Amino acid sequence: MHSDEATLALGWIALAHMYMVHYGPNKFPMDWIWLSGTASEIEWIEERPRKS
Repeated sequence: MHSDEATLALGWIALAHMYMVHYGPNKFPMDWIWLSGTASEIEWIEERPRKS
């Protein structure tokens, strides 16, 4: 029973990751930051707002 729950949890995490990182409307088909190592200033501000 626990292995079935773990498999279900892993599947859900993988599905959520695929949507948020690879198939999300803002990043389709992928986020190029992993390849170039740089992000535009606008992208940086939108995705990582400064906490006050």
